[in-house]
Amino acid sequence: MEIKSRLRRRILAAIETGVLRAGDRLPSTRELTAEMNADPRVIAAAYRELASEGLVELRVRSGAYVSRSIAPDRVTQAISCDWIVDVFAAAVKRGLPMQELGPVMLDFAMTRKLRAVAVAEMADQSLGISAELKRDYGITASNLVVEQLKGRQTPREILTAHVVFAAEDCAEVVRRAAETPTRRVIAVESRADLLDPEWLALLQSGVYVVATDPGFLDRAVSAIHRAGGSTSRMHLLVAGRDDLSSIPPGAPTYVTESARRAIGRLRLPGRIIRAKRLFDETTVQEIVRFICTRNEELG
Repeated sequence: MEIKSRLRRRILAAIETGVLRAGDRLPSTRELTAEMNADPRVIAAAYRELASEGLVELRVRSGAYVSRSIAPDRVTQAISCDWIVDVFAAAVKRGLPMQELGPVMLDFAMTRKLRAVAVAEMADQSLGISAELKRDYGITASNLVVEQLKGRQTPREILTAHVVFAAEDCAEVVRRAAETPTRRVIAVESRADLLDPEWLALLQSGVYVVATDPGFLDRAVSAIHRAGGSTSRMHLLVAGRDDLSSIPPGAPTYVTESARRAIGRLRLPGRIIRAKRLFDETTVQEIVRFICTRNEELG
């Protein structure tokens, strides 16, 4: 992929998740030259083209910044345009007119009658999985922690479920306890690129993370260290234990789904960073295939 396209996708994705806002400074040409192993003239030219598109502002002797006039809906449109063209073209190639594609896809995507459960070691993980299932697939899932599957009685949520989504670190335990010929267990694996350049930059400049389980925060720190990141400027807070008003106004703040529910309508002083999509490509494919296959079987 050419440098300009890579930069555009990176900036738009960071804006969509809240890591970048209008007016924020972007990496310098020198920084991107080293990171992307590219000619500095190519990087500079890419920034100029993005500036002509209105995505970037170039300031003399100051550098590149996210445009202050970018419209929020433009982010979604720019990200979706590339692949939606391919989808429509593939449909027409198979003899399906563009205007008929929508109803067909809706039939395959129906999940209203699907009973699901999300299971993980901790509530912060389980609720994060169920939030992504609801947001991206329309699946409403009950939530359990894996300890609840180790008792003598199988939880009612499992007994009535069509499918169980299990965090990768406890998937085998969940399979032994829950999988049957009529109940599928899908292991949810995390994307390898969760710690992308934008998050590395946040970790360097300072970021607040709010969760409900101290163990979740310990795991997050370990994962960041394994990926080569630093947590010296990562401030960890537990909802219900720590003073959340201590977060500086406007400071980048990531709040887990479990913590969001715990604090309710309490307004945090920090700038909330939207959750990144957790599931890796294999998991996404497996979920979509399960939904489509089940709908096809149900007719």
